[in-house]
Amino acid sequence: MSNRTAFSTLCIALALIFAFSSNLLAFAGGDGTPENPWQVSTVQDILDVNNDLNACYTLTNNIDFNDAVYEDYVIGAFYGSFDGNGFTVMNLALQSSAYNSGFFRYIYPEGTVKNLFICNFHVTGHIYAGVLTAWNGGLIENCHSVSADIKGLYSAAALAGRNGGILRDSSADGDLYAAGGLREFGSSTGAADSGMLVGVNNGTIENCNSSGLIHPYPDDPSPTHIPLGFGGLVGFNDGGIIQNCYSTASLTDVSGGGLVGCNSDNHLGIRGHGIILDSYASGNLDRSGGGIAGNNSGYISGCYSVCTITGSGGGVVSYNNGYVTQCYSGVNTLESGGGFVSLNGTDGVITDCYSLTNVTGAGGGFARENGGLILGCLARGDVTSSEDYVGGFVGRNRYGETIYGGTIIDCFATGNVTGNEYVGGFAGENYSGRIENCFSAGMVTGSGRVGGLIGYITGGIQRNCFWDKDTAQQPVGYNHDMVGSTLIDNVAGKTTEQMKNEEIFLEAGWDLNGEDANGIQDTWYCSEGQYPLLTRLRPDHAPLELQGCGTGESPYMISSGRELLSISRDIFAHYELTGNIYLANTEFVYSPFPYFYGSLNGQGHFIENLHISAEDFAYIGLFGRIMPLVSIRNLGLKNATVSGLDVVGILAGDIILDRDTTGVGNDKPVLINNCFSTGSVTGSQSVGGLIGLVNNSACNIINCYSTASVVGDSSAGGLIAGNAGIVSNCYASGNVNATDYAGGFVSQNFYGSIENCYAAGDVHSLQYSGGFVSVNDSDAIVSNSYATGIVTAESYAGGFAGRDRSSELIMNCFWDIDASGMEASEAGTGKTTAQMQDINTFLNAGWDYVNESENGNMEIWYQTLGGYPVLYWQAAAGDINCDGVVDLADFTRMVDYWLLANDDMAEGYRLLGDINHDGSVDLADFAAALWQL
Repeated sequence: MSNRTAFSTLCIALALIFAFSSNLLAFAGGDGTPENPWQVSTVQDILDVNNDLNACYTLTNNIDFNDAVYEDYVIGAFYGSFDGNGFTVMNLALQSSAYNSGFFRYIYPEGTVKNLFICNFHVTGHIYAGVLTAWNGGLIENCHSVSADIKGLYSAAALAGRNGGILRDSSADGDLYAAGGLREFGSSTGAADSGMLVGVNNGTIENCNSSGLIHPYPDDPSPTHIPLGFGGLVGFNDGGIIQNCYSTASLTDVSGGGLVGCNSDNHLGIRGHGIILDSYASGNLDRSGGGIAGNNSGYISGCYSVCTITGSGGGVVSYNNGYVTQCYSGVNTLESGGGFVSLNGTDGVITDCYSLTNVTGAGGGFARENGGLILGCLARGDVTSSEDYVGGFVGRNRYGETIYGGTIIDCFATGNVTGNEYVGGFAGENYSGRIENCFSAGMVTGSGRVGGLIGYITGGIQRNCFWDKDTAQQPVGYNHDMVGSTLIDNVAGKTTEQMKNEEIFLEAGWDLNGEDANGIQDTWYCSEGQYPLLTRLRPDHAPLELQGCGTGESPYMISSGRELLSISRDIFAHYELTGNIYLANTEFVYSPFPYFYGSLNGQGHFIENLHISAEDFAYIGLFGRIMPLVSIRNLGLKNATVSGLDVVGILAGDIILDRDTTGVGNDKPVLINNCFSTGSVTGSQSVGGLIGLVNNSACNIINCYSTASVVGDSSAGGLIAGNAGIVSNCYASGNVNATDYAGGFVSQNFYGSIENCYAAGDVHSLQYSGGFVSVNDSDAIVSNSYATGIVTAESYAGGFAGRDRSSELIMNCFWDIDASGMEASEAGTGKTTAQMQDINTFLNAGWDYVNESENGNMEIWYQTLGGYPVLYWQAAAGDINCDGVVDLADFTRMVDYWLLANDDMAEGYRLLGDINHDGSVDLADFAAALWQL
């Protein structure tokens, strides 16, 4: 390098250093560290933040941009911290025709913005347009957007266009103009929803609120595509969490929800179900929508709406295909629809909710149409219409024109009902649906097909239902067309006096508070001179008080069936069993705990006689869906009888996927440890003896088993139907029967890992039948496992695997040729019964046994003479024959080995009767403590 070149390079470097230093020195004080952040006091200071987006900053006064116009953003992708100190940045315009416009373009996971007010910002953007930021992945705390004016085609908001981080203690107010069409999410097309606080949320929003007006975008290019795409607080809650929030914002000439436009279940593949907790809305909606959510396929709990809805829809939800519980509608009057929900879809479940809303058009006091499940709900509003299909509770227990009606159990309506035809005190029409343990008590008026209880019945089940014939003033309770399998059983009109006599309902099998003969759910409460009330909806109802605080350090203690059922009141808490639970005379029509986010430690105890009859519903088990970060340990389910439609298991229907907000791997873990099930489970698709589907790759299932029989149409597994998790040291011994895809242990191993497991049940299907696994997919692993059951199928049958797509990822696995009747399998190694009962078969394959160290010291397997390998954890003290019971049969077997020592056994074999593991069978093994299971 020449001297001239070197000198020029030095001058350029010095100039750059000087320029950079000058910018830094422009701040009034600080050094950019957390302890001494740069002090920002002018517009230029704010612009200079871009010189170091990783540093720490603090405002020292209000800053006025004097209506300056910027393109896209003011501060770029921010990784540092920005503390507004309660000061205000005001009077700024941002204009963009592209993506991501806002005061901060992005706030990355490392970034924090807090204590900042933004006033009188005018933002025009295309996709992800927000006043504070286009996209938050970090922390926004105590930030407030005031008098905002924002126009965005898609995902626009007065605070954050999209939130994937944490947003708390913040608010937004202003005028929002947004489009309601479709836009592209990568390779998918999704709703382009906007909300006053946040456009799209897949993070956490807590203790926030919004106000103002939401309008349609001028010249909206696709105004009719997404009718429910706007929310007073959030447009699209895409798998995120919203808690302790409210909105007073109004929707003008657009449709959506008073709080959330769409509450969804993981459209972006990032998180689990959208969750809304303990929130409310009170704004105005002048078109169709729901007081809390326009469209729900997620989870809503503890919310209420007192919105003014001058259009059609539902007081809380307009269209529901998710789960809603412990909510109410205080909307005064609804033009048409349902006082609580307009359309409850086939996957929609609503429990323990009520509506006080009056409906002035076609519909019902609670629901306009129902194709799902409504359980333990009430409607007190009047329904007044000149149209058809009007009911005090539901207009039509039917969804659309082609789908049969849903299920309504333990519900009532007390409002007066007026309509044209198909008018009933409880239901306008029941079309092949199910209505049980319900009553109505209002006046009913109509011109045709009018009934005190149901206007018209076309098939279905009507059982143990009543109407007050004095108040209804109708000569008949129902009209019917006796087609198909119509069942009308104990449906009768009663006088007002009889309707207030609890004996009427006890004799009908209703589960009343304090009695056990009809169950322990204490669904109904009767007091002298009153109609029956729903126990959980009584104003003075106090849930059972449990010992403990519900924390990990001090979990709630559960000692009875009634206390067990109280889990549904707080699904985020931690619980422990203090004894065995017996659920006698109690039938559940849905999963007792549809969602669970907490932990349950059975402490070695069991729940007996769980009985679930939910043949029309998916996600069925003691827990319907187990969410991320859940732990269930040391719990048994004995003599369970569980039936559902799809995704069914005795312990759980589904263990769902939930990732961090980057959407790149990193599933949040779930632990299922030392759990078991016995009994039977039936369903249509994805039926497992313990769990239906394990969708979470970070789910660990350890030391679990099932002896339950499993029956399904498609995809049935002895322990799990479909697996994407990590399973180790488990077994299944129940028989498995399916039309196709039957596996003795797992039906379909998607991309999961299974190690040190075995299956002993018989497996039968028409195709894809495997003694251990039906289909092992391309990235799935199975190792050190075996199967011994009979296997039959017309095609794709294998002693170990029906079909293996994994390219030799089934390793060191075996099946019994003699016992299975199968000499072939796409994977695994077939052995005779004699070879399967020879320990050397497995030692030579590297299996880790007790009393040997060459294959490891984990002490996973042991084997008795003449027996198959058994998992060492199965050997309870005294349970010598490993049948799960300590009894005389164990003592008899012990005699066979009296005074033998391990020296007399081949290496790795366990000496039966050596209960204290001292190497010999002698008097020391008779210690009383060793003979208690």
